[in-house]
Amino acid sequence: MKKTRLATVLAAAALAGICFGQEPPAPPPVAPQVASDAEGLAAARARLAELKALPAQTALLCGSSLQFPYYHFAVMPRYSPRDMGDQWNMSFGLLAPYAQGNADLAAEMFAEGASILAQMEEDETRQELVRQFQSFGEQAIERTSQALCKDKPGQVVPYLKQLIATKAVTALFGDRQMTLPASPLASVRPEFLGELVRNLQPTLMGDGADAKNARAFEAIIIDFLADDGIPPDVRDALLDTLLAPAFARAGAHADAFRQLLADAKSLRARLPNEASQASLDQRIQSFGERLIDQTYQSLGTNTASEVAAYLKQLVTTKAFVVRFGDAKDFVTVKADGLPALRKDFLGQLVAKAYPRIADENAPLANIQTADGLVLQLLGEELANETASALVEAFADKSIARAQNTLAGARQFVETAEKIRAALGEGDLRDNLDRRCRQFARKATVKTFRAICPAQAGAVLPYLQNLADTLTLRLLFDGQLVSLPKGAVTALPVDLVGQLTEDAVIRLAGPGAPSPENVKHLKALLDFSEKLLPRLSEGAQQSLLDRRLDGFFLTGNYDGAIALLDKGLPSHTPGWCKGTAAKLRYHRLLESGKKEEALKQLLVFIDFMLSDEQKDFEDCDPTTGIIYSREWVVGKNYIRCWEVARDLKDPAREAEYFKKARDCYATALQKAKDDPKALAELKKEAKAVGL
Repeated sequence: MKKTRLATVLAAAALAGICFGQEPPAPPPVAPQVASDAEGLAAARARLAELKALPAQTALLCGSSLQFPYYHFAVMPRYSPRDMGDQWNMSFGLLAPYAQGNADLAAEMFAEGASILAQMEEDETRQELVRQFQSFGEQAIERTSQALCKDKPGQVVPYLKQLIATKAVTALFGDRQMTLPASPLASVRPEFLGELVRNLQPTLMGDGADAKNARAFEAIIIDFLADDGIPPDVRDALLDTLLAPAFARAGAHADAFRQLLADAKSLRARLPNEASQASLDQRIQSFGERLIDQTYQSLGTNTASEVAAYLKQLVTTKAFVVRFGDAKDFVTVKADGLPALRKDFLGQLVAKAYPRIADENAPLANIQTADGLVLQLLGEELANETASALVEAFADKSIARAQNTLAGARQFVETAEKIRAALGEGDLRDNLDRRCRQFARKATVKTFRAICPAQAGAVLPYLQNLADTLTLRLLFDGQLVSLPKGAVTALPVDLVGQLTEDAVIRLAGPGAPSPENVKHLKALLDFSEKLLPRLSEGAQQSLLDRRLDGFFLTGNYDGAIALLDKGLPSHTPGWCKGTAAKLRYHRLLESGKKEEALKQLLVFIDFMLSDEQKDFEDCDPTTGIIYSREWVVGKNYIRCWEVARDLKDPAREAEYFKKARDCYATALQKAKDDPKALAELKKEAKAVGL
């Protein structure tokens, strides 16, 4: 019975995972240097022996049955692969310092570690074990490379070559160099090798370095770059390492720059990897562009013509055209076998330089050169951002120049038409068209206001020319000049309608128009009648209102009445009827038909007293006096009173007098808080006894 209980206890303990024996000791801290004292080395070897023995240890499994008591013994590993991995990770702090100083211990440690690793599934424990072994190997390689650089520099290049070729851990362990057994634990990461090569570059390629050794070191880097498996960041770092000394030399001397391009061409041919070739191209281009930008900046005191010539040479040749230091002469170096200058770089440079070489005071030759560069670059495939910068730079300066000189206007129109064709359909052309429309409108209005009303006789011919051609006609040095017809110079016909309206206002003047201007206004009315059918609906409505003003200003009551009888979209039928009646009153009164005139005046008064006009107020722009509805009606009842008196009709005379008096009484009450209006009202109200 005791045995059964013991068996149960042992079985339960085994199933619960209880470990018999001592727990593994906590790992000691990693020694800062290679440790080689005998006592520590012995302890490390003992711990390695324990780790190697872990899979061979056994545990006792006991079981029982109520019917058939029995004992069962089984041999099984005491630790699972993960448990063993944990033991290895905890023991690494003791093993690593002594393995760095003992080649045999290091070899055993890596061999046994690889055996354990083969049994482990992918998890955090396995990853940690790999990380610790890789860190151990990389530290050994770093120490070895530093020792060789110090004591045996001639062996560094062969050493690196072996590392890059094998990707295996080859290092000094104590006083012996050894390559550890190949395994995932002893594989060197490419990014570590790349960083190692970068760190060794100053020693092997810097000032005072052995030339033969430096060339061999360059060859190692090139071989490494040809590896398809190299990570992009390592590849780029190695290229920077390789090119840094050449860039430093090439930035100061033309011959060194030529040598750089020749070496880069040779290097490119030795790089079968397209990614490495593209990375090399990008670095050579970027370096050349920095030199070009420095050259451009150095031209700060040069004339715009020299800058234009420099940019033209760059865009035409796509070569590196630079000058070094304080040299005055340019050096042109073609990048044969290497990609030419990036078109987007040239486009951005020309966009930046355009205001400098094509400002308002620039000679025409400069402007033509600048425009030619813009056109040439836009004809090639550019990034949208670059093309936009070129178009905006051209438009900003060219439009400003086109408003001031005829030559500038013609150059702008000619180039803008070509740019539109080069851009094709899309947002860039839409933006340019918008800028051109703004220019055309602004320039046309500027010309119109220069001649109206100063040159009243030229106003109608100018408007007629615009209406006939719908093309820019501008004033330069006192002369009206038509620009070539095209998309850039096209004008909307509604603009002609708006200018015609403006002409009516300007020729009318602040007071009554002069007899000369009345003649011009009559001609404008005839012109506007023919223009109306070509306008949009909104423009027609606006011009119809201005035609009504023109009929009033020229005393053409018949024309105004005919317009009102047709109706105006901007006014109600009641307003048109009432206003037409007022005009008929004036016309009938002038012809002596007083009875008919009185009837028309009463129609106007009925309109003024309708609900439509209940909130009526009118301000005289010349005096600022605000007229109420009662004031306006009172004025017109006085006119009715005067006509009735002329017709010798006492009854109607008395009726209109009373109505006028009542209206003025109300108007006086409304104007009590308006001193200016009240003073004028009181003068008029005396006529009706108020």
